[in-house]
Amino acid sequence: DGMVELRVEIAGVPVRGSPFQFYVLPPPMRFKWTSFEDIELSNNNRIARNVAETDYRYAIAWPSLPSDKSLLWRLRISKLGGGCFLGIIGGNHHPHNTAYDTHDAFVWQNTGTVWIGGEATRGHQDWAGFQEGDEPLFRYDPAHGMLHMQLSRGGSVIGSYSIATGPCPPEGFRVLANLRCFDECCVELVLAADAEWQEVAESAN
Repeated sequence: DGMVELRVEIAGVPVRGSPFQFYVLPPPMRFKWTSFEDIELSNNNRIARNVAETDYRYAIAWPSLPSDKSLLWRLRISKLGGGCFLGIIGGNHHPHNTAYDTHDAFVWQNTGTVWIGGEATRGHQDWAGFQEGDEPLFRYDPAHGMLHMQLSRGGSVIGSYSIATGPCPPEGFRVLANLRCFDECCVELVLAADAEWQEVAESAN
């Protein structure tokens, strides 16, 4: 996205007012890639849900997150099912069904585990896990190589967490929802405004 300059000529003569400048917005972020089976996308590809009781399945969003500015989004957990892993993954491949343990995946799990570069870490910043109905707010900061997540319940922020992701890969990072589909799972991708982020003290290490 950004400013674009368009030069228009007719028979080699510039049209009056040319060049024209206008701002191009990025395409809206939607789920695009999923496991090969058992995942259904709906509501203009903003909702991912399982269509069979099975094991791990994923949905990955497009386009990649910006590499030059922060972006905020929410993942609304309508049905938790057997669990979920929410965060980001590098954009240069289609992962296996347990995408959360990939070397370039950075996610929070509902059981209280944080996966950092595909490695499980329990007790990271006292993370305790998601619940059904949660709407965690995420913020990716490419300038500092950080993924932040804020969780609110009952109208109040109960925790603010972060994962160091390192430099943004050439293909960028993409939003990841990895679901464990023993029961009904349903997650909705919702874009968020900067004003939704509340500056609070980060949870302890």
